[in-house]
Amino acid sequence: MSSTIRRGFFNKFNRGEVSKDAFAREDVTRVDNACETMEDFTPERLGAMSFRPGTEAFNTTNQGVVQSLDDETLLVGFATSIDDPVLLVFDTGFGLPTVNFVRQSDYSFIVRQAVASTITDGDFAGTFVSTGNADIGLGWADVSVGGAAALQAAGRLTLTGTGTDEAKVYQTTATSDNGAAHGLLFTVDKGEVIVQIGTGGVDSADLFEGRFQIGYHHIEVTLPTGGTPDLTITISNSNLRQGRVLDAAILGNEGIVVQLETALHTSILQGTTNRYSVLRSLRKAQSADVMYFAGGRDVDTGFGGWIPFEVKRWNPTSFSVQRFVNVFGPYEPINISNITMAPTAPVDGNMTVVPSRPYFEASEPAYGFGNNDYGFGTLLKIAVNGQTQTVSSITALAATAGVFVFGTGDARKFNVDIDITGGAYTEIQLQKSFDEITWQKVKSYTSGADFSEVYDDGLDAAEIFYRLQLITPGTAGALDLTISYDYGTLESQGRIVENDSNTDVEIEWYVPFNGATSTQYRDWFVGSWGGKRGMPTAVALHEGRLWFAGGNQIWGSESDFYESFDRLIEGASASIKKTVGFGAAERIHWLAPSARLVAGTAQAEIDVRSSAFGEVLTPENTNLKAGSDLGTADVEPLVLDNEVIFVQRGSNKIIGIDFSVNTEKHAVEDFNMLNKDVLSEGGGVLQLAVSRNPETRIWAVMADGTMRVLLRDISENILGWSRITIRGQAGAQVNVVSVAVLPAEGEDMVYITTSGSQLLRFAAFSDCQGASKSLHHDNFLYFTSPGGTISLPTSAGFANGNTVGVWVDGVDDGDYVIASNQITGVTAGTDVTVGFRYTASYLSNKLTDYDDIGVLGQRKRIINTGLLMRNYVQGSVTVGYDLSNLDNMPLIEGGKPVVAGTDDYDFFPFTYSGTSETDPRVAIGATAPVKILAIGFDVKDTSRKSPQRGQ
Repeated sequence: MSSTIRRGFFNKFNRGEVSKDAFAREDVTRVDNACETMEDFTPERLGAMSFRPGTEAFNTTNQGVVQSLDDETLLVGFATSIDDPVLLVFDTGFGLPTVNFVRQSDYSFIVRQAVASTITDGDFAGTFVSTGNADIGLGWADVSVGGAAALQAAGRLTLTGTGTDEAKVYQTTATSDNGAAHGLLFTVDKGEVIVQIGTGGVDSADLFEGRFQIGYHHIEVTLPTGGTPDLTITISNSNLRQGRVLDAAILGNEGIVVQLETALHTSILQGTTNRYSVLRSLRKAQSADVMYFAGGRDVDTGFGGWIPFEVKRWNPTSFSVQRFVNVFGPYEPINISNITMAPTAPVDGNMTVVPSRPYFEASEPAYGFGNNDYGFGTLLKIAVNGQTQTVSSITALAATAGVFVFGTGDARKFNVDIDITGGAYTEIQLQKSFDEITWQKVKSYTSGADFSEVYDDGLDAAEIFYRLQLITPGTAGALDLTISYDYGTLESQGRIVENDSNTDVEIEWYVPFNGATSTQYRDWFVGSWGGKRGMPTAVALHEGRLWFAGGNQIWGSESDFYESFDRLIEGASASIKKTVGFGAAERIHWLAPSARLVAGTAQAEIDVRSSAFGEVLTPENTNLKAGSDLGTADVEPLVLDNEVIFVQRGSNKIIGIDFSVNTEKHAVEDFNMLNKDVLSEGGGVLQLAVSRNPETRIWAVMADGTMRVLLRDISENILGWSRITIRGQAGAQVNVVSVAVLPAEGEDMVYITTSGSQLLRFAAFSDCQGASKSLHHDNFLYFTSPGGTISLPTSAGFANGNTVGVWVDGVDDGDYVIASNQITGVTAGTDVTVGFRYTASYLSNKLTDYDDIGVLGQRKRIINTGLLMRNYVQGSVTVGYDLSNLDNMPLIEGGKPVVAGTDDYDFFPFTYSGTSETDPRVAIGATAPVKILAIGFDVKDTSRKSPQRGQ
């Protein structure tokens, strides 16, 4: 039987890798032109495959400040604008989780510079009690008013307001650092405070003003350039609950690594061996300049999750990492046990609550998580029969909260009490309102003396709010206004801030307690977060609400009021609470905001939906239904054009779901339909990220330290898998730990961290084309005209004895060995890149498509092949019949030598050293930038004679 020569080609590399099990499916279009291996080549939408971009080394030294990373990190992109996005680097080094901040604009840690300005007594080591408008001699001046008080003792500044009067201190420091940037750090460990920074004395805020919650606050301000401006810092609090500050400091030449406040890193302190998995379980949701976080669960220790927290960006170099402070819920149902709660003596504006038997977690460091008790951070609501509202203030327009009057006859009567000490008032008004927003005068009290009366409005069956308001102060040294009503219920609400024992906790009330102290109250509610339920494990923003999920429950905030979870307000804007009442929903892994809010569990993907498609979610119309039942892994999903893309349970498959109006279920797409092995071979997916420019690519971090990249294009029906392995010294694999993407004006920037404690950034595709400036090494550094001797910082991941490759002005300059932290003898040039080499590999699938009637099982041999390439660098591409047997490309084409450097390559096929077998392949290796457009080959079929295609 004579042999037949046929011609075939590959020109659709965007189909990427497929599983070996799919090679025989000649009838499937996506298998046509797909390959078995595409590693460190990147498929492109138009069909070519390119040598992947290199990874840029990150120099951990910036302006003399050295910051190091741990092996276990989590990257989070934080883009408040395209111009200057920031990378958050969560790090578990030294056992305590921290956040580092990297600016994309200069690819460096944010650091502070030393200045001459200082803050006196910034650690609050001195001792004073509020003295009112006096310089207390410790650097801080106290300007608290009325009944508000400032207390400084034991390294803490405690500010307690009255609800209207402010507790306030300030300090002015003369400085010669005009025009200099000043980095300041404020540490708050209780309540909240307002910080103002300005150049005009107390209360000036021309440089900064912000409200700080519990946490760490790094603020940078720049003084004006003219004159010698003073720097004034004002700290205040008008709340009845305490605001406490531990530190106020001007930083020197140092970084702004932020340790997560103590309540957030309990799981790390428990000694878990899964610190990285705890970090990876964090979930996030961004609203403008605030990113909300929930999660931090440790499955090994049973730790129930971190208290939700937020990272707030005030300006490009100022950040707060602080507690998320939820109010008005969510709460569990009313207490049905025989345990009562007794509020007792006030504690500096807060109050101690004692349960009738042990209920709260006894030791503060455990915070009540992972056990059946409730503790630090847990909300508590106590229902008090009757309504009493009081305000103590001499400030104009200070007012009590309203009491709600209803009923008929004597049941409408309420008490008015005015108590003054040391003076007189001018006018106090009794006011009424039907909505607690607009108030109108009922009567005035102008005697200036103590006064009490029982007031009857005579408006039977009317529902009206009443309050007292000080209109015009007089000379009163102290003034108490009280309005009380025997009917109705007031619900005092607060959170546990300190717990010295399981029968003694301190509560900060954000809805003041107005009942009788030392009284046992049976009607109380405990918060849904903390205790046996743990903390929320997922968070998302959807339809103007901030959503949390934990256990089998889902909570949506009030509409456009992310901190409030009040379910009792009237109307559609009230908070939403739903329970997953079907299937096994021990834990919700994630929430994904798409056309509908989707909750991922181990067994199903649940739609949080309204009664009608397109209708906004409200408390009345929200319901839960399973849209699909594939089951999810504990990996944060992606949302692309309303499609939710997640890792399926088992971590070896990526699924896309989109809501179908026709079926009212999820339309499901299996991204691994033709490549079931590409993820399992990497040990499963740990993390996902997506870049949209220049093309849509999904980046997956694998358990074995490699990466998988999926080229995704819906309009062209493209799903192209490829692999990436980051290389270090001597080609050794460097394990990838985390990935994140930040947007940019040109191409999106992809960042990774590695097990070698390195942060790396992929170069733009446009900078990896073999030009004079070509960024195609791993861990590379780029230099402009560095000369023949180049110093390489050890902080950038280079060590003496390492061998690095060098690229100079479009030419491979060979390998150099680092000695004394430098390489010498480098060819002089303008554009110089130094880094570790890597080799891209391609192995075709079975060669079957060149014949219409099929050639599977037939003996055949490739006799020649040809490549159509762009940006080809002579000597950088090898070709063979498998990846272990690769030959150099011809040096002479068309009778002429191939010109050294980079150029387009389009020459006649060259002889190919294949063997006769049933499964011949085309294999390609590359060590420098190249874009392969097509592979052509001639096959000699020695098994039979059959018509050629088109014959």
